[in-house]
Amino acid sequence: MNPQPWQQLPLTGPVLLEASAGTGKTYTIALLYVRLLIELEALDIRQILVVTFTEAATAELRERLRLRLADAERLLGALAAGQLLPNDDPLAAWLQERAFSRAQAERLAWRLEAARLDFDQAAIFTIHGFCARALNEFGFSARQRLQRGCQLDEPVLAKEILRDFWRRQIERPESWVARVLGNYPEGPESLWPQVQAALNQAAARLLPLAADDPAATRFEALFSALASAPMQAQLAALLAAPAAEYQIKKDPLLALQALGKILAAGDRSAPIGSALASAVLGNIQKLRPAPKRTLEKFDCLALVAELADADAERTRVGEAWLLHEAISRLRAELRLRSAEVPGFTFNDLIADVHQALADASDGRLGSTLFQRWPVALIDEFQDTDARQFAIFRRIYADGGRGLLALIGDAKQAIYAFRGGDVRVCLAAGQLPGQHRLALGVNYRSDARLIAAVNLLFERAGADTVFETAALTFVPAEAATTAPVAARATPFEWLLLAPASDRKISKDGCRLAALEATADDIAATLQAHPRLRASQLAVLVSSNRDITDLSRALGRRGIAVAAELQQSVFASRAADSLLVLLMALAETENSARLRAALVGPWLGWSEAAVQTLEADDQRWSALLHEFQQARQRWHRHGPAAALLPWLRAASARLLATPSGERWLTDARHLLELLQAKAASRPAISAQLAWLMDEQSRASGPNIERQLRLQSDGDRVRVLTLHRAKGLEFDQVWLPLLWQNARPPETSGISIAHVDDELVIDTGGPMIEAHRAQAMSEREAEAVRLLYVGLTRARQRMVVLWVDGVSGAAGALGRVLGKIAVGAQVAEPSARAGIELLAALAQSPFQLRSDWPLPCSLSAAAAAALSMAPTAVALPTPRPLRSLHSFTRLLERAGEPDAAESGAFLRTDEPWRVSASDANEAITGSAAHAELCLLARVAGAGFGSALHGLLEQALQDGGAQIDESAIRRALEAHGIYSFDADWIQAVARLLDRCLHTELAPGLTLAGLPSADRVCEFGFELPLEAVSVNALEGVLGAHGFAIDIGAGPPLSGFLTGSADLVFVSAGRYYLVDYKSNALGLTLDDYAPAALEDAMREHRYALQYLLYSVALQRYLKRRIGASYCYAEHFGGVYYLFLRGLGLAPGSGIHFTLPPALLIEQLDQLFEAPGGLP
Repeated sequence: MNPQPWQQLPLTGPVLLEASAGTGKTYTIALLYVRLLIELEALDIRQILVVTFTEAATAELRERLRLRLADAERLLGALAAGQLLPNDDPLAAWLQERAFSRAQAERLAWRLEAARLDFDQAAIFTIHGFCARALNEFGFSARQRLQRGCQLDEPVLAKEILRDFWRRQIERPESWVARVLGNYPEGPESLWPQVQAALNQAAARLLPLAADDPAATRFEALFSALASAPMQAQLAALLAAPAAEYQIKKDPLLALQALGKILAAGDRSAPIGSALASAVLGNIQKLRPAPKRTLEKFDCLALVAELADADAERTRVGEAWLLHEAISRLRAELRLRSAEVPGFTFNDLIADVHQALADASDGRLGSTLFQRWPVALIDEFQDTDARQFAIFRRIYADGGRGLLALIGDAKQAIYAFRGGDVRVCLAAGQLPGQHRLALGVNYRSDARLIAAVNLLFERAGADTVFETAALTFVPAEAATTAPVAARATPFEWLLLAPASDRKISKDGCRLAALEATADDIAATLQAHPRLRASQLAVLVSSNRDITDLSRALGRRGIAVAAELQQSVFASRAADSLLVLLMALAETENSARLRAALVGPWLGWSEAAVQTLEADDQRWSALLHEFQQARQRWHRHGPAAALLPWLRAASARLLATPSGERWLTDARHLLELLQAKAASRPAISAQLAWLMDEQSRASGPNIERQLRLQSDGDRVRVLTLHRAKGLEFDQVWLPLLWQNARPPETSGISIAHVDDELVIDTGGPMIEAHRAQAMSEREAEAVRLLYVGLTRARQRMVVLWVDGVSGAAGALGRVLGKIAVGAQVAEPSARAGIELLAALAQSPFQLRSDWPLPCSLSAAAAAALSMAPTAVALPTPRPLRSLHSFTRLLERAGEPDAAESGAFLRTDEPWRVSASDANEAITGSAAHAELCLLARVAGAGFGSALHGLLEQALQDGGAQIDESAIRRALEAHGIYSFDADWIQAVARLLDRCLHTELAPGLTLAGLPSADRVCEFGFELPLEAVSVNALEGVLGAHGFAIDIGAGPPLSGFLTGSADLVFVSAGRYYLVDYKSNALGLTLDDYAPAALEDAMREHRYALQYLLYSVALQRYLKRRIGASYCYAEHFGGVYYLFLRGLGLAPGSGIHFTLPPALLIEQLDQLFEAPGGLP
C-alpha cells in the first residue's frame, strides 16, 4: 500500500497540506493526530494545538479525533494480544508495518487510553478560543489585563459608538458637515453596512485621505467666478429673456433661477447638485442652433456645468471623510469601550495576542506559548487573515521550531467578507524550509462526476481559471473508477430559454429557474420512489432564493429543510410574537388585542373577532385568559405564559406549508425570552428588548440564527457559502447564470495593494482600488463556483438561462474561456456547454431549450404572469365594551393630555434643542436639571421612563446604567441625545427610586413581596348611567364632565404603574413625565394641584382606587376596612421629583364614601381586577 500524506508528513518544521474538496481532510487530521501521540511519546494531549474556524467545525473535529483515538487504542490492544490487524484499514496497516512488540503495543494502548480519558483537556479551539486561552493562561506575560469580563456583541457595541459619532457630527458648527450628513437620510444606519464591512476586515489598513482638498478649492474659484458681476449680468439676462427666445424648457430655467438665488445669497454650503448640469446643458445642447440667437455667448453656462461637477466632487470628498472618520473612530473606541465595561469582542482577542507578540521584541511570549503548545495543526487555513497568520508565525518562528502544519485549500477561500484572505494562504506556502503535500484523491464523488469537474476547469485553463496568481487547478483523482450509481452522465446541464414571443425580467428568470428546479426535483423523486429527499440539496445565493424555492417545493408537496442565514428576530414568528406581547402589555387596547387574536398564536378568523362585540361573556372570558397569562408571566416567566397558546396552535400550524418553520422559530424565541427574563422579567422590558433585537436582526450571533426546523426526510436548501464542507448525493445549482455584483461606484473599497489588504474610503487612488476590489470579488466567485460544483457525490444538475446576460458571472466566464479555447466563431456560455456535452464519452448531459415560463407548472406560470391581487379585509369595528380613563376623556371630546407639557407633542417622540430650551428660561429661577431634561419630551420618553423604573424595581432598586437608558430610549424612537442629557436622565431615575415619599419610605426600599408593578384590571360594567356617574362625582366636589352618550356597558380597564403595601396600608402610584416648566415652583404642591385639575387625573385615580378596593375586598375578605387598609394615592411627576423637599409629589386620599359609592355603581357579578 502506498504511503498516504499523513504518514509522509515530517513532524517538525513548517508543513503545508493542500486538501482539495472531498479528499478526506478531517480524516487525515485525525490520523496525523494519532500518529503524533504514538511517535512523539514525550508529547501530552494538552500540547497538541488544533485550530479551526467555527464552533460547529470545532465540535465535529473534536468528535472525529476522539473516535480515531478509540480506534487506535483498540487496534493497539489487538496487537498487544498478538492478533493480526486487517490490511484494508490504513491506520491498521500502518500500525502493523511498525512491527511493535507486544509490550510496546500494550504501552502505547495505555498511552492512548489515558489520552482518550483526558480528552476533555485536549487543546482543540477556534482561533478566538485559542487566543482566549492564551490570554487567560499567560495574560501576565502578555502584559494584558487579567480580568477580561464578559463577551460583548461587537455589532451592538459598534452601532452604539456609530450613533455617538453621528451625534457629535450633528453638533459641529461647520456648514459643510451638515451638508454631508444631509446626504444620509437614514442617519447612522445609512453608514452601517460600509462601516460593518470595514470592521470585518480587522487586519486591513485604513488608507489616509489626501491632506489637501482640491475639490473645495476648485468649487470656491468657480463659485466666485459665477458670483462676479459680469457672470451675474449674463445669468440675469438669460433668465430675463422670454423662454421661447432661447427655446429653453421649464426645468432648466427653474434650475438656473435656483442657482441665481444661491449665488446672490453667497451660500456656499447649499447643494448645487450634479443634476444641474444635465438639466441645463443637456436640454440646451439639444436646441442648438436656436432659430434667432445662439446661446454660445453665455459663458456663464460653461461655468454652471463646471460648478455642478465641482459640487459633486466636494460632496464625494465629504462623504469619504465621513466614512474615514467613522471607521477610524469605531476602531479606536471599540477597544476603549470593551475595556471600560469590562468585556471583550472576538476581534479584541485576536488583536491582544497579535499585539502582545509584536511588542515582545525578545520573543519570550512566543517561546512561552510554544512551550505550552509545541505542535499546531491549523485547519481551514485558507480562512485566516494577516494578523492570525502572524500569530502562528511568531509562536513557531516561521516554522523554525516545533511542528506548524497548515491545512486547507486556497481554491475554497470564499470568506473574504468576514476577513479571510486568500493571499495570506498563498503566502503561507512560501515559508523557508516548508514541506508541501497535497491530498489529491477524491473519496467523495462518483468517478465520472470528478472527471466532469476536472474537464470543466482544465478546458477553461488550469493556470488561469481561478483568476489569481499562484493559484492553479490540479485535477483530482477518483478513489475508485467504478461509478457509485448507474447513471451514465452524472453532470447535467439544464438549459432554459425564454420564449421568443415574450420578454421576461431577470427576476422573472430567477423565479422561473427556481420553479424549473422544483419541477426537476419532483420528477426525480417520482421516478425513484426509494430515493430519500434528504439526499438532495439545492445551493443558491441568498436568503431570498431559499425562501422562494422553499415555497416552490412546498407547492409540489415536497418537504424542505431551509437553512436561512438570518436572525430569528427577522422571522414571521418574531413579528407575531411582538404583536402578542403588545397585547399582553396593554390588554385594555382593543386594537392590539384584536391584532393578537388574528395572529398565528391564537388563530382567530376576522369573522370570529367581529362577533366579540356582541358577546360580552365571551369577551370577559378572553380578557380573563390574557390576565391569567400575565400572572403566569410575572410568577414563572414568559415560557409559562406563552407555551399553552403555542401547544394549542401546533396542530393547526403544522397543517400549513410553513407551519413547522414558524413553530421552530417560536420555540427558539421563547427560549431566548426565558433566558432574558432573569435580567428583564417585566413584560414591558422584554417588549423593548424584542423591539431592539428586531432592529438589529442582521447581527451575526449564533444564538439568533434560524435553526433547522427538522432533521426529517427533507430536501436541503442552503446558500453556497453555508454548503462548504458538506456533501449530498444529488445537488442542484439553479442560479449560477446570474451576474456577479455590479462594480462599486461609491463608498469604501477593500482591496490588495502590493499584497497588503487596505481600506480606501475615497482617496486619490480610489478608482484603481475599486477596479482591484472588483477583480478580487470576481476571482472569489470562481472559487465559490468550485465549492458548489464539488458538493455532490453522485449527480450534479446545473441550470443555465440562455439569452440573459450572464457572461460576467463566474460560470459564464469559465464557459466563455472554454468556447474561446475551442476557437468557436461566436464564443458564449451556451457554446461552452454544448462543446462539453459533445465530447466523446462526455460525462455531461445537455437537456436544452426548456422555454420559460411555458414548461413550468401551472402554479409557477401563474405566479410569473399575474400580479398578486390584494384582497381588502373588512374594516373592523371598534369594540365598544372597553372603557378606560383615556376613553372616557375621548368620550367627553378631549384627548388625553396625560403626558403633555410646555414642549410636548403627544403623538410621537419629540426633541427640543438645547438652544430652544435655553430660550424658554425666564429669569434665574430656572433649574439646571429641568433645563437639561426639557430637551426631550413626549409619550415615547414617558414610556421609556416607565419601563426603566419598572426594570429598576424588579432589580431591587439597583442603579440603572447609561447603556440601559440608551437602549430604552432608542426602543421608543429617541436617538438625539448627548452624554450630559443621558446623565441627567440617570439622575432623574435615581431620584425617583430614592426620594422619600414619606419618612423612611422610598420606592427602592420596597421589598419585592410588598409591591406589584403594572396593576392591571378589567371590571365589568352593566349599563352604568353617565348622569349617575357624574352625579356621584359631583356630590363629592369632583366636577368632571364625561359627555353625553349611551350607558357604559362592557368593561372598565386600566393599569396603575405600581401598588405597594407599607405598614399594612395599600397605596397606588402613577408616574407622570409631564414637562410642567423649568423652575422648582412648577413642581411645587400648588402647581401640581393645577396639573392634576387640568389633566383630570382625579378621574383616573378614582377609577384605580375602585379597582384596588375591589381587589382588596376579595383578598382580605370581610375584615377589609377602607380607613384601615387603603393608604392613598401618589402621583409622581418624575422631572421635579427629589429636586427639593416635596417637589414632584402629589398625594391624596380619596373620600371613603365616594369610593364605596363608585364601587356599588360599577358592581357587577363576575368582575375580577
